[in-house]
Amino acid sequence: MSEAGYIATVGMFDGVHLGHQSLLKWMVALAQSRSLKTMVITFSNHPLSLIAPEKTPLRIMDYGKRDEKIRAQGIDRILTFNFHSELRNLTALQFLQLIKGYGVRILVLGHSNGFGSDKRSLVFDDYVALGVKVGIEVLMAPEYVHPLYGKVNSTIVRGLLSHGDLVEASSLLGSPVEITGKVVQGDHIGRQLGFPTANIDCDTAVGRGVYSGFWLSDQGQWHHCIVNIGYRPTVASSKPSLRIEAYIDGYSGDLYGKTITVRLDRMLRQETRFPSLEALRAQLEEDLQAARVSKLPVE
Repeated sequence: MSEAGYIATVGMFDGVHLGHQSLLKWMVALAQSRSLKTMVITFSNHPLSLIAPEKTPLRIMDYGKRDEKIRAQGIDRILTFNFHSELRNLTALQFLQLIKGYGVRILVLGHSNGFGSDKRSLVFDDYVALGVKVGIEVLMAPEYVHPLYGKVNSTIVRGLLSHGDLVEASSLLGSPVEITGKVVQGDHIGRQLGFPTANIDCDTAVGRGVYSGFWLSDQGQWHHCIVNIGYRPTVASSKPSLRIEAYIDGYSGDLYGKTITVRLDRMLRQETRFPSLEALRAQLEEDLQAARVSKLPVE
């Protein structure tokens, strides 16, 4: 708990896209004018993973990276809850009482925000009235409207990612598209082809295909890479599973067990079934040459 006074907002903030950034910047400015600190209340798991698991959306961004991006907007504190059944059953009033205990004095809502087990029956004025009961001022943030997409939300960004449109997705994110996960053991088929890959265990909204990208080593050196997201139709077993594999150009170290982040640049091609491993190897050579055309990041 904290005695400090906070202006807070609540949500998943997956991707921290331009709509999120607009809300957070407005909140930071308001906090400065009110001599308060800022807080984002979020979750370590998507609420739908409990409510309707089959509808849980794929992640735009690793949640650790999400938190880094939130802090980069000038947010003082991130309060992360695990969304479990007890939290799910809290009414809006009970949730307000809960966050009051963490020093929240003002709660900022976006135009599509709602919370509480009774949220379907509530409108914004209801939240304002409930806030008065608890001693929390409830405000609505100005609506962000993109000149092309209108109201920007995570669903729009996921749609772009699913089609491999990294340029448009990154423009709405205000940052490059990245994949973060732990490197796990694979089948070593890439090694046999001369393209040893790092198998990245993660959940991503980026669609199937072969991408060019970049990876930053612990020594601060950027490497080109090619990333395959898909079911490996040329080499997969009778029960294929989705794999994310990255071949890092010019790197031969051991990454097993490490968490890495690969920055995606552009889609090179759709995933394809090749008639032989030799044909696949030849295509990978072409993919690597295409990836090397991209200029390495300088930051």
